[in-house]
Amino acid sequence: REPAWLPEALRHPGVYGPTLWLLSVVLAIPFFIAIFRKLQALGLLVAEVKVPRAVAGQHTDAIRGFVAQSVPLAGLIGLVVFGLSLSSPLLPPGNVLLVLLVTAGVLTWILWRSSIRLYARAQAALLETLEQDPLARVEPANPGARGVLSEANIETAVVKGSSPAAHRRIVELALRTKTGASIIGLERAGKTTINPGPEDEIEPGDQILLLGNADQLKAAQALIGREVRSDLS
Repeated sequence: REPAWLPEALRHPGVYGPTLWLLSVVLAIPFFIAIFRKLQALGLLVAEVKVPRAVAGQHTDAIRGFVAQSVPLAGLIGLVVFGLSLSSPLLPPGNVLLVLLVTAGVLTWILWRSSIRLYARAQAALLETLEQDPLARVEPANPGARGVLSEANIETAVVKGSSPAAHRRIVELALRTKTGASIIGLERAGKTTINPGPEDEIEPGDQILLLGNADQLKAAQALIGREVRSDLS
């Protein structure tokens, strides 16, 4: 599809295709260099394994050198053919193609060392990430929340029939306004309500889950009129 966002001068097939191809080659250079270096290592390995000194004798080094160079050379030819085949719809014929190939070769030579360093850093970063403990990589959503919650406690109180909280709605009890503690849970007959609403009524036998600091919880317990049943903090 013709890229309408480009200036009309650049939308010419003889300009747009080659330019796009050259930009793609520049982006792919680090990967091609990495593949070529892998092929070099493969060539050395194949030469070492498949050309034993006991068989090749005095010609071992020469044969190994030939094999070690042949593997990356064959791979390089394959990479070039593969790349040209994929990009054939973009490439122009004749002299322009030759100029593009020479330009790609010069850019590869210029970017060789920097591409190797870039690939090495990326590989090291990836390995470091994969070797980390998964739990160590989990960061809190809000790092400051840890300091805020360090003084927070949770306590459970049981509402007796004589408690000032019995038969009253949470909004009428005004526990947070009077003590600073909050009701974050209510359990009744085995059924638990998380964050009960202000219109929920507290009945005798209910277990109230309170959140606050030590002073706030002490005041809340005094208002409810009963001791703590258990400390869940």
